[in-house]
Amino acid sequence: MTHTRAHPTRQRFPKRLRLTKRGEFLRVLERGTRVGDRRLLVRVLPNSLDHPRLGLIVSRRHGPAVRRNRLKRLLREAFRLSLHELPPGWDIVCSPQVEAGDRLAPLRASLVRLVRRAVARAQAAESHSGKDAHD
Repeated sequence: MTHTRAHPTRQRFPKRLRLTKRGEFLRVLERGTRVGDRRLLVRVLPNSLDHPRLGLIVSRRHGPAVRRNRLKRLLREAFRLSLHELPPGWDIVCSPQVEAGDRLAPLRASLVRLVRRAVARAQAAESHSGKDAHD
């Protein structure tokens, strides 16, 4: 069996789609709109790009490194598979809840639903604050 790509993961989740710097995470955590369900907690904040970016926070309460790394892989894959369903121009910081589970489909569904809800809430808050400024 011959593989055509030596490192397919390097092609599928490029650096431009990730939050990589501490300041980027802090900005979203401090000023972002937060929503959650029993699987995920999501914070979103607009960016000036034409695509969303993902940052992950997986705490030690999820268990040993093997478990935490699996959760991160699942969430990155959920993001990658859902990229066409997510609104462009948003930074997303995602933290799994204790009940996150380890199945891709429910995590992906939660991610898409929560990001859409958070973006709608952030846009509604922005339009209300913008409306107040004009009155």
